[in-house]
Amino acid sequence: MTSSNKVYSMNSDVLASSNKFLEARDAVLKAKVKRESLLEEIDAKEREIKDLEKVISDAGKARVIVQKVASETQSVVEYHISGVVGLAESAIFDDPYGVELDFVERRNVTECDFYFTKGFDRFNPMSSAGGGPLDVASFGIFIAIWSFGRTRPFLLLDEPFKYVSSNLQGRCSEMIKQITLDHNLQILMISHLPHMIDSADKVFEVTQDKHGVSDVREVR
Repeated sequence: MTSSNKVYSMNSDVLASSNKFLEARDAVLKAKVKRESLLEEIDAKEREIKDLEKVISDAGKARVIVQKVASETQSVVEYHISGVVGLAESAIFDDPYGVELDFVERRNVTECDFYFTKGFDRFNPMSSAGGGPLDVASFGIFIAIWSFGRTRPFLLLDEPFKYVSSNLQGRCSEMIKQITLDHNLQILMISHLPHMIDSADKVFEVTQDKHGVSDVREVR
C-alpha cells in the first residue's frame, strides 16, 4: 500500500469514527431530551395524583360530614315523630303503646321502620296491633310531618279514627280541637263518626243522587 493509499484509508477511518461519534452524540441528545420529557410527564402525573388524592381526601371528609349530618337529622326526626305519636297515643288510650323508629338502608335508599313497644316487647303495628292505635299513630305521624314545615295552616283528613272504639272517639275529637287551637290550624275532615261531627265548628253534608251528581248542604 502506498503512502497516499494509507492517508486515504486513515482519513476514511477518521471520517467514519467522526460520523459514529456524531450519531452517538445525537442519540445521547435525543435520549436526554426524551428523558427530560419523561421526567416532565412523571412530574405532571405526580401532580395529578396529588390533586386526585386531595379530591379523594376532601370527598372522604365531605362524606363523613354528610353521614354525620344525616345521622343527626335522623335522630331529630326520630325523636320528634316518636314524641308526637307517643303523645297522641297517650291522649287517647289509658294503656298506650310506646313508639320507636329505625332508619335503615335498603337498595341504596334510606327507609324508616315504625314499631310499637309494650314493656320490653317491640313489634310491627301492622300485624300485631288493632286498627285504633294505628289510626291514632297515623294521625300523629301526619301532624309531626306537617309541623316540620308548616307551609300552610291547613290539613285535609279522610276518615281519621274510624277504627277507634266509639267510647274513645270523644277523646279523639278533643285532641283535634286542642291541636287546632294550639297551632292556629284549620282542618277539613271527611267523617261519618258522630263525635267528630258534633265537635266540628262547621258541618257540610254531601249526598249523591242516582245520576252521580253530588249535592253539598250546610248543616250548621
